[in-house]
Amino acid sequence: MFDLNELLLNHLTELLNEKGWSLYRLSNESQVPYSTITNMFRRESCPTIYVLKKVCYTLNLDLWEFFYEIETKKRVPDTIDSTEADILSLYRRLDAYDQKLLYNYLAGLSGTPVDSTKSTEN
Repeated sequence: MFDLNELLLNHLTELLNEKGWSLYRLSNESQVPYSTITNMFRRESCPTIYVLKKVCYTLNLDLWEFFYEIETKKRVPDTIDSTEADILSLYRRLDAYDQKLLYNYLAGLSGTPVDSTKSTEN
């Protein structure tokens, strides 16, 4: 059995440490009251979905990405900036056909030859 709240708070702590953010900064950036943020960590109270969505948005994550990262512990490398992360997030929302179209478009735009044998992986 696992403690979901512990997983959530540990992952949030990792994300904040990566950004060098304090709880106070997270509160300011997310517009979530500081008391709510500190209660989550100090009293280990589980955040509501509403609060978690606001926090994830502030950290440039969709809610599903946040939980996916917890589940798989596979994170996008930190070398990706926020614009690249937004593009990747949009790409992941496309179906396989549209992903292939986008791949071909970007390959053409960048002057990169398209590998017709390459299949799009989700």
